[in-house]
Amino acid sequence: MLPGGIQCQDSLRRDYDFRPLTGEVEMGLAEAVARARDLPGQVTLALQAALAHVGGRLPDAAMIDDMSVGDRQFLMTQLAGVLGLDQVWLTASCSHCGESFDFPLNYARLPVKPAGSGFPGAHISTDRGMLTLRVPTGMDQRAVLDIADLPLARQTLARRCVAAWDGGD
Repeated sequence: MLPGGIQCQDSLRRDYDFRPLTGEVEMGLAEAVARARDLPGQVTLALQAALAHVGGRLPDAAMIDDMSVGDRQFLMTQLAGVLGLDQVWLTASCSHCGESFDFPLNYARLPVKPAGSGFPGAHISTDRGMLTLRVPTGMDQRAVLDIADLPLARQTLARRCVAAWDGGD
């Protein structure tokens, strides 16, 4: 189950399934890396090649771009497991002695909890009115990707995630 999910008519659907791993799927994954010029684009193309359905619907690029960043990350982690790439070795330093050590991390075993009520939005009462925000999507990531000025990129992302505000601009 997806942590967030997608809206299908009037309900939130969290079901998904990957296509059986075939040469066609593997070719689609390889092409995703070669064709997309940026990481969010690669994620969209990889998921489009690998997913059989999301919420009972055949996923297209627009649907995957519109998914929350959290769901996209979750699906990429699950895809890594399908491909046998879900365990990695990481290196850290001991905070006491400073020596480095290696440890395994299995992405499939990381805890995941469902999104809270109201997903994908949140309502916040401000002194200027009610503000409704939504979670960032893959398309939001792509929109700010080429903004070199970090404060401007953050501001642009925040503005894109404002769904409604009865307090003005």
